[in-house]
Amino acid sequence: MLELEFPYKWYEEGKARFVAPIFPETKAGEPIAPTKAPVFYNPFSKLSRDMTIITVSTYFNTPITIAEPLAGSGVRGIRLLLEADNVKAAYLNDINKYAYKVMNINAEFNGVADRVETSRMDGNIFLAQHNLPEKRFAYVDVDPVGPPVRFVENAFRACKPGGMLGVSATDLAALVGTFPRACQRKYDATTLHSEFSKDLAIRVLFGFLARTAMRLGLGVRPLISFYHRHFIRVFVAVERGKSRARAMIGRLGWVGYCRPCMYIESSPLDEPPTRRCPRCGQRRGLAGPLWREATSDAEFVRQAAERSSDYKEAKKLLSKLAEEDTGIVGFYSASALARWLRISPKSPRKIAELLRSSGYRASLTHIDPSGLRTDASPEVLKDLLTAA
Repeated sequence: MLELEFPYKWYEEGKARFVAPIFPETKAGEPIAPTKAPVFYNPFSKLSRDMTIITVSTYFNTPITIAEPLAGSGVRGIRLLLEADNVKAAYLNDINKYAYKVMNINAEFNGVADRVETSRMDGNIFLAQHNLPEKRFAYVDVDPVGPPVRFVENAFRACKPGGMLGVSATDLAALVGTFPRACQRKYDATTLHSEFSKDLAIRVLFGFLARTAMRLGLGVRPLISFYHRHFIRVFVAVERGKSRARAMIGRLGWVGYCRPCMYIESSPLDEPPTRRCPRCGQRRGLAGPLWREATSDAEFVRQAAERSSDYKEAKKLLSKLAEEDTGIVGFYSASALARWLRISPKSPRKIAELLRSSGYRASLTHIDPSGLRTDASPEVLKDLLTAA
């Protein structure tokens, strides 16, 4: 019988069995998100951990050491040791005294204590202590409650060139435009509320990562990004060199969206769009600075999908990402197009097929089952959909 200062239970996830607090449940029997738990473990984030294991397994060809500065119960790092063949050691840190105790218990119970280094300190101090080349990690995982922004710079400093950074953000209300001032304060960016706000959220986070990396003489290369339930998650390759840092400038920019005429415009960083829509003259929403290019690497996604057979939900997500053209900024929902054209909603898949047969780029999106990405103009959409 364990002696812990709070009610607990044993959970199973992947190959790990671990202890974490008992969480209150809804009337439907689902656990309530544990933001105030004595030790952090969120059962709703299993997909995030599954995707981490798949991505790390796919990206690295040699044995690596990974770090979690905000480890909570330690389940992510422990699962990486148990399920990713290329992870040889994990550094797990958390400032919470209960978390420190629990992660040690879980490492011991799962038979990986000899490959785990635990510590109890502020996450930024932990990362700063590993900024020297010989102390850096191949993979650093930043998964806080809320925004990741205050840990990002030190996470880059603690990551080896050629390594990888995984970052989560759960403060979606700020990132999707519900609280625009919070987005400005945290991410130094403006966002807007629209049907494709979650795509913009991913791009704002990517933009923040790229601008932070630039200051350190680093560049980032997107591997996988996704939205799920209550969070967004991105994985980026970290590349060192002034030329790679300078290249970030050309990949950042702005997005303008005019709801009356459905025009989505992406423009470079040094050409911010005006508030007036160039097509209809109406006032439009603006977002940026943000990432304007693809937010997932299609070839890497396909490689990751080949390793996902043991993870049902992740396999389903990766199959959607493999078909998604994330190089197209924003998307249209079928319902928004129907309201704009005053027609009955049409199948996004059929619209995509129609657009591709007409020579345009078009794909579905994992973010919204009714969403359609395309480089076709609103006028082209209007002509094709009203004639169909």
